[in-house]
Amino acid sequence: MRLVLIIVISLISISTLLAQDDSSKVNQNKEKIGELNQRLDKLLEGSKTIDGDSVEQKLRMLFEEIKSIKSSLTELKESVGQLSEELNDVKSLEEKITTIEHGKYYLVLASIRDKSRAAQVKSQLKHKDVLLVQNSLGTWYHLVLSQPMSMKDAILRTAEERKSGVKDAWWVTAKKLKVN
Repeated sequence: MRLVLIIVISLISISTLLAQDDSSKVNQNKEKIGELNQRLDKLLEGSKTIDGDSVEQKLRMLFEEIKSIKSSLTELKESVGQLSEELNDVKSLEEKITTIEHGKYYLVLASIRDKSRAAQVKSQLKHKDVLLVQNSLGTWYHLVLSQPMSMKDAILRTAEERKSGVKDAWWVTAKKLKVN
């Protein structure tokens, strides 16, 4: 009898434990079902705004978006093409500037139209290393320092000469001069 009692108590305990385990599983399943219902509700709310067959409508919307993206890509290609052309123009300009910068520059102390007057002014200058040259058009005579220099040096030297009293000092590239 004791044995039967122990077996009955054991069976009751096991069934209680199984029932508790089942109820926890049921609660977990209820939570999962609740989450799925919420997600389904959100989907349904989103599809309420779409008339007709939702798959067909979504495909139409997708194709419209693809068309819009293609159009944007075409515009972007055109912009890149224009920028490429502008970049080529800038590179060409940079090459010209580099060519000029590697040339010779002269500091002009005076510019005079009459050659005899230019020779007279040359003799009055405090600088002794001055050349009398004509511009490439042949319209002006320039009194320039005989030593060619870089563009940077020409700019700096021009500023120095202006500070020392030569108010009309400026610099010029050798390409614009011809020696007399």
